[in-house]
Amino acid sequence: MALDLHLGPGQILGGRYRLVQELGRGGMGVVWRGEHLGLQRGVAIKVLPPELTHDASMVARLRREALAVSRLAHPSVVAALDFGVHQGAAYLVMELVEGDTLTHVLAREGKIALPRALRK
Repeated sequence: MALDLHLGPGQILGGRYRLVQELGRGGMGVVWRGEHLGLQRGVAIKVLPPELTHDASMVARLRREALAVSRLAHPSVVAALDFGVHQGAAYLVMELVEGDTLTHVLAREGKIALPRALRK
């Protein structure tokens, strides 16, 4: 998936968020480690690629995701902090959670026992 926005480390989105390091890619775009400039706080930023941003239904889907997640308050759910569009790419700013991804944990340890899966 090619992003033609020249997104890279140091890029500022919405005047508030600096992209620091790419964390992962998927069908819905790229997730970046970022920094909220005003609060000097780490955040995660999901950026839709331009080919999806041009699809109004995909931007609406990301916005609905942001609204739904922002209404949840649970220790096991990442908080949504902001939503915006910058130079043709929609983005969702979320709480940054340090640690391994579920994919890495499963690859390393295999099936997760139920008590561990239910732990907060």
